[in-house]
Amino acid sequence: MTLDVSLKSHLQLRQLWSGSKLMYHGYWNKVTNKREGLGVSLNIETDEIYQGEWLDNVYNGKGRLLFGSGEIYTGAFAANMIEGKGVFRFTNGNSYDGEWKKGKREGKGTYTWLRSDTYKRYTGDFKNNQRSGKGSMEYKDGSIYTCLLYTSPSPRDLSTSRMPSSACKKKKKKK
Repeated sequence: MTLDVSLKSHLQLRQLWSGSKLMYHGYWNKVTNKREGLGVSLNIETDEIYQGEWLDNVYNGKGRLLFGSGEIYTGAFAANMIEGKGVFRFTNGNSYDGEWKKGKREGKGTYTWLRSDTYKRYTGDFKNNQRSGKGSMEYKDGSIYTCLLYTSPSPRDLSTSRMPSSACKKKKKKK
């Protein structure tokens, strides 16, 4: 991430403590008196650390958010929300790489299971944080099914899916 040279004239590097709950170190717009440009914040209350681009005092642009739970998101932000393309890594090793809208998996993406005995990867459509629409499910045994998927019952870890067998086409196993 680089800072536009034209912005540097009205930005200054500043460290800020807001009470005892938030620490910020980064660029500050002297005109608007708001965080703008590259910066790092630490929220003591939630144990979240954000490193990336700011605009009007909120996450905006490319960045990385480390959650107190140990999960990590790297990608695009808009108006303090995960928005655009990015990768989310769960504490169990699973990951989602794809499109986001208002903090939810929405659009095209790939969900990968690290420690599942059955599933390996799902690539396809997501809606409202869940697998929904056309997609391909790859299993640990190498078989791949392309299906129209119903909404998965577990939006957090995507451990199961409901695939109507009549709507699936099995591809040959990978070698």
